[in-house]
Amino acid sequence: MKKLGFAMCLVLAIAAGCGKKKDGGAVNKDMTVDQACDKVVVMMGDMGKAITSAGEDCNKMGDNLDKWVNDNKAFMDWAKEQDKDEKKKKEFDEKCKPKLEKAMEPIMGAMAGAMKCGDNPKVKAAMEKMGG
Repeated sequence: MKKLGFAMCLVLAIAAGCGKKKDGGAVNKDMTVDQACDKVVVMMGDMGKAITSAGEDCNKMGDNLDKWVNDNKAFMDWAKEQDKDEKKKKEFDEKCKPKLEKAMEPIMGAMAGAMKCGDNPKVKAAMEKMGG
């Protein structure tokens, strides 16, 4: 069950809401929901690459995930704020669910690989940064 929680944490961290990171980490607050969906899909793909490129090296995976979190932190923070608005959250969920479900198919293999490293201190630290 703990390993399932790890995978869900990864998914929830990136599918939490909408926004777009611009240069310098600023968030484009004028982004449409469709653009936000596309951004989340790209982020999911990037996270999958961060995981799979580490192979069996859990420390490298932790480093890769930490970089991914740092690269996407402004977006994730803004998304969490957007998620507090029930209307925005509902619109995002309704419009983006099909795109997100399709994007999840290829990343599930990466999630399975990431679960092997769920107890690694670097991976745990990256996960805490995602949620925090």
